[in-house]
Amino acid sequence: MTTDAPDPDGSADASSDTGVQLRLFPVHTVLFPGMPLPLHIFEDRYKLMIGECVRDELPFGVVLIRKGSEVGGPARVHPIGTVARIEQVEKLDDGRMNILAFGEHRFRITEIVQQEPYMSARVSFLPQLVSDLEEDELVDLSGAVGRAFLAYDRLTALVDRDWEVQDDLPHDATDIAYLVAAVMPLSPREKQALLAQDSVDTLLKTERNALTQRSFHHRAILAARRHVAQREDEHGKMPRRSQLN
Repeated sequence: MTTDAPDPDGSADASSDTGVQLRLFPVHTVLFPGMPLPLHIFEDRYKLMIGECVRDELPFGVVLIRKGSEVGGPARVHPIGTVARIEQVEKLDDGRMNILAFGEHRFRITEIVQQEPYMSARVSFLPQLVSDLEEDELVDLSGAVGRAFLAYDRLTALVDRDWEVQDDLPHDATDIAYLVAAVMPLSPREKQALLAQDSVDTLLKTERNALTQRSFHHRAILAARRHVAQREDEHGKMPRRSQLN
């Protein structure tokens, strides 16, 4: 995963990128680097903002709402977000758009400089995740998390038939960590805490623990279903309890 951060004209510069102004899109979801984000753009302020980004080939910032709504007035947002690069645009009636953006780099808001017609901020770009582990130790840890995730993925597909199983996983430890963080059904607050991590070691270890707990929960659900199915095979379906009106 590249660490180069986009500068205001949309190009990439590996030098220190502080004080860059970025248009912000506050949402109730967390975007991780390398992950896709489909958006339906229908509010006038965001039709204007995204239209400018498309015209000038500029990225925008995605930030989780701390307090407020996606629709309507200004919202309070978490300080750490992710730069989003627009890859696909479908223009609809009345200036509405469907877009597909991909996360690139994390950033920290240093100053909100504009609230109307849309939010804009001065940001500093955060560095790539660091590791205190030796290379082989990091490979072992990310491999263990990848295997735990694939096992959880298969169990989830058995519990939830609408769940889409991942075909494969990336090889890079940071990419694995961000994919797992994006796909796992965590709350926005939990995902924001993962996005804020600067250590890939901590991120992977947190995910390994969460995967272990959730896989145990799924196995318990499947065991209970098998027990119910066995009882029904032996004794027939139990009548439903009558409900009081």
